[in-house]
Amino acid sequence: MHLPFKLFKFILCTLLLINLIFCYDPPKRFLHNSVIIDDKLLVFGGSTNITAYTYELFYLDLSTSFENNKLTWTLINEKSLPVYAWRSTAVLSLDNSTIYLYGGFMLNKNLDYDYSNLVYMYDYSTSTWSTPNLSGDTVPPRQDMKGVIDNLGKIYIFGGYNATNLTRNTGNLFNDMNLLNTASNTWTTLTISGSIPTASDQYAANILSNGIIVYFGGVEQVNAGADFTLESMNKIKLFDTNKLEWSQMDATGDDVDARMYFSSVLTPDGYIIIFGGRTYSATGTSFTSVSPKLAKLDTNKDTFEWSIPSDSDLDSPPSIYGHTANLYNDIMIITFGFNLDTRLYSSSAQVYLYNIKSDKWVTTFSPTENKSTTTTPTTSSTFKPIINTSPTKKSSKSLAIGLGVGISAADATGDDVDARMYFSSVLTPDGYIIIFGGRTYSATGTSFTSVSPKLAKLDTNKDTFEWSIPSDSDLDSPPSIYGHTANLYNDIMIITFGFNLDTRLYSSSAQVYLYNIKSDKWVTTFSPTENKSTTTTPTTSSTFKPIINTSPTKKSSKSLAIGLGVGISAAVLIACIFIVTFIVRKTKQSVRDRQPNQNEQILEIAGSNQRY
Repeated sequence: MHLPFKLFKFILCTLLLINLIFCYDPPKRFLHNSVIIDDKLLVFGGSTNITAYTYELFYLDLSTSFENNKLTWTLINEKSLPVYAWRSTAVLSLDNSTIYLYGGFMLNKNLDYDYSNLVYMYDYSTSTWSTPNLSGDTVPPRQDMKGVIDNLGKIYIFGGYNATNLTRNTGNLFNDMNLLNTASNTWTTLTISGSIPTASDQYAANILSNGIIVYFGGVEQVNAGADFTLESMNKIKLFDTNKLEWSQMDATGDDVDARMYFSSVLTPDGYIIIFGGRTYSATGTSFTSVSPKLAKLDTNKDTFEWSIPSDSDLDSPPSIYGHTANLYNDIMIITFGFNLDTRLYSSSAQVYLYNIKSDKWVTTFSPTENKSTTTTPTTSSTFKPIINTSPTKKSSKSLAIGLGVGISAADATGDDVDARMYFSSVLTPDGYIIIFGGRTYSATGTSFTSVSPKLAKLDTNKDTFEWSIPSDSDLDSPPSIYGHTANLYNDIMIITFGFNLDTRLYSSSAQVYLYNIKSDKWVTTFSPTENKSTTTTPTTSSTFKPIINTSPTKKSSKSLAIGLGVGISAAVLIACIFIVTFIVRKTKQSVRDRQPNQNEQILEIAGSNQRY
């Protein structure tokens, strides 16, 4: 009876693992970190709403559409983080391959404060954490600071807080500038002359394309021994990474409350958008929300200027702090945090989405609709789309016929068909070759265009092959695509995947295109009986029967999670029924085997080969 139990345990553990990965519900948190790599919003660390410390790394898939309150989080590794860290900073490498985690309050797996290593590296390709071997100056532990990276791979970390008494959480503020060179793995505490800013932490830090780091907000200490106070949002501190010099500017514009634990993102067109935060409280209990929740700092002007978008308070999130903000194309994504209105952690089942172009809060995320239209470069973007230009289309001669290496060529007649590459073709039972899609050639790989017509037919029954363009072939036709495939099933040519030349995006995986070779029209419905081939001419190309999904409507990730849950539950139920039936039958069989001959049982016990 050990076998069924082991089988049950294996099935149950497998199903629980699948459910844990694909239906992951992360603990609520604030003061955490988040970065974007390869269309994934990775979240880790932070102070959570549960008593147990967690060391997980999980992500939200940004390559698919979702509603802001219907999320599917995916767990990468439940115990991958080497330390439990909050109030730290995370910086992404220039090639988007490595996360540098620095500082914060750090607890090791034994739940002891551990500052033996202040920097940890996460390799995205292998999903592993490591500890770099650093040399150079000695940098003490820090909390509540922000790091930024320049074009040379140098991470700049200004000021911060060092809790010298971990029981009472008291310590010192700093105003030094520390530099971590990721190329040489060396620390340098910069020696800077001139006007040094006041010690501060919990500020915003963004590096502009000209190499100037913009600091503002947070808490400051004007001199040693003075009380901590909030710093005016108009007090802009600027650090030139080229000259290693500080300067200061007084911003103008709308009034923006001083704040701490707020978020900021730098847009491609030079605006710094801030959101949330709270006031300062020496006791940590009497803090309040701030106004406005959202504001924009224009860094394009000689004197930076604050403005409050007119609709930024419409459908806005509650007052939160300790959250994170990440910019993906035209959408600023707010995750987690602490809700000042309810005094509860923000839900892990919801994110907040702000469109930086319309300056409005939205509830739906779409990676294609929210594609960035700004051409000004930015140093903070972790997404690097490939944009291809579309020059004026060049005319070409009729498509030449090449039917494989070593076969003679022939000049076809008929309608003009643009020369093309990466197109599809199918051979019909009555001897027509139908082509679709493709693109022109480009030596650089960037200046190719679409072709015309999208669809054409080559009649191979004639002595001289002849091209023709069906009259209705452009009606309700697919977009201009290339790199797709075409398969013929009965009377339907099925086009799958490819790259869309109109949108410069991959074709949707939720849709195929259907062309009826008898009516020479594009159709939207596939029916294996209605589309049964009526041609009696045999064909050698129909060797398989694919399963076609006739529903082009894209299912949400929430539906996927529900489907997985139902499937997992059904699998567990079937496994349990099978195992229980197996155990009962084995038990009855064992009883029947023992009842007829008790003398045999006694002999077995008394014999030399004892069996208890």
